[in-house]
Amino acid sequence: MVEVDDIQAVYGEQEPALSTDKKQELADMAGRIRTTVFGGRVTRQSELEGNPDDFEAYLGAHLWEIAEGGEAQSQSQTGGSVNFQHLQTNVESTLSETRYGRVCLMMLRSNASIGIVRADY
Repeated sequence: MVEVDDIQAVYGEQEPALSTDKKQELADMAGRIRTTVFGGRVTRQSELEGNPDDFEAYLGAHLWEIAEGGEAQSQSQTGGSVNFQHLQTNVESTLSETRYGRVCLMMLRSNASIGIVRADY
């Protein structure tokens, strides 16, 4: 599992306007998403390829960005307005919403498969 400091290193020098507790909550969520959705317990169309910790750190940064309102899609210099893209409904679709999520998408290998949940007995 990656730590908040690992995600901050990916996020960059800008400090997200999130509380320490919120950052930790989203870091924990990134770990759960990695292990459940992309960790082999669910057979789905994409599998993780590459370093799982790197994926989790970028996924955490993606979640931080989303929690702050998402990545700005357009800005007006004169009026001071900023437009944000609306989020999709499933995890994989939302990855295209931020620059961090797009890195995650590059780490996924697409497979032709169906979704099956394995039960551990």
